[in-house]
Amino acid sequence: EEERLDDLSRKLILREEELFTQDGRSEEEEDRLLKDFESLSVRVWMAIHSSFVTTATPAGRPDVLRSAVDTILQQETQDQRWTERPADSAPVWRPLRWLRTHNLLLQKMVEKQLKDAEENETGDTGQLSSVTKRQVCRLGKRVKEDLLTAAEAVRHCYPSRMDVLNIYGGLYHQAFAARLAQLCSSELDLDDCSYLLFWVNHYYPDEILKHKELDGIKTACLGSLLQPDTLGRLEEQYLSTVSRNELKKWLKNGKISRLSFYFASVVLIFMSTKKTYFPLGTKIMQNLNEVTFSTSQELNHLPLRHAPLLNYRKSVEDLVKVNPSNLHPVLKATLVCEQQLRDYISGQAEGLAEEQKRRCLDTLSALRDCCYQCLTFPLHGKIKVFLSQLWTPPWVDGSLPVVDQLLSFLSQQL
Repeated sequence: EEERLDDLSRKLILREEELFTQDGRSEEEEDRLLKDFESLSVRVWMAIHSSFVTTATPAGRPDVLRSAVDTILQQETQDQRWTERPADSAPVWRPLRWLRTHNLLLQKMVEKQLKDAEENETGDTGQLSSVTKRQVCRLGKRVKEDLLTAAEAVRHCYPSRMDVLNIYGGLYHQAFAARLAQLCSSELDLDDCSYLLFWVNHYYPDEILKHKELDGIKTACLGSLLQPDTLGRLEEQYLSTVSRNELKKWLKNGKISRLSFYFASVVLIFMSTKKTYFPLGTKIMQNLNEVTFSTSQELNHLPLRHAPLLNYRKSVEDLVKVNPSNLHPVLKATLVCEQQLRDYISGQAEGLAEEQKRRCLDTLSALRDCCYQCLTFPLHGKIKVFLSQLWTPPWVDGSLPVVDQLLSFLSQQL
């Protein structure tokens, strides 16, 4: 059985100390020690490189990886010792900087893993309809599998202070983002664009990074897989096409699906931008005249209808009853859309009778009230606590600043 790497490392450090603290050392002894360090480094990098090998090869065993990591840290400590001594007394190979080499090796390993995954045509991605979809899926699956391996097996071979899971998380995020940026550099059709946005905005952040085994990854530090301008361009491409097609259906049929076009679009946009509410209402209404004009031969007899707004309001009311986990963000986005629709109907819509305009605005008011009621309901009980202190002796004599406390609370909540 081969000697443990960390044991061998300690012996080499002792030899180095003895050799370079004595007078009259020979070049032959230095060369021999240097070759032994080089031999050790080969074994260490083989062990690191085998981090994701699932077979029981010697280099891929957890104990070998753990020993390799200990060796790297030992050599880092020895590098530090030599920096505290006269420079002319140090060996020519110091500092070794094995920790830096280790991190560079991890980066190359990650890039190789994703390159191999992208080029591997085998697997269960054959049912996907395009090359781009298959590439994205293979890349994403490899990221997930390797991060889970890092979490379940690899990180236990490292001391916690190295935080190797976040090292791998950052490297895979960067490599995945780089490959997606290359895919986005060429024109994507609507189907590929939709699939890529699904991965970027939903599956990767919600299903991979939030996996229970990856709880230690600092997702807030990673950011989006795509640069804001690229993400915005893809969302614009997708939404401009979808909104135009759906608007034609809306104008033509006077009805919308169970989750209305507006509501579904608001949910889509909020989920894709997370914290930014895309001006959907404005975008749709800017397209309204263009779409109506371009399809006037077919649609010029169809007025703007009230029924879709009723369905929109009902969809939101139904969603409130279901109370999903993302309800509040969706309602906030809905309020933005409601205001933009209101602005359009109040000031820009042409050909609307006053009665029809009033009915549309009343429906939007009911929608707005539904959203505000749901958003503010959790505050009612806390507000009552503040108000219950009015007309009490401390409030009367001014020692209890009830109004200031209430305003401070509302400011924090709103």
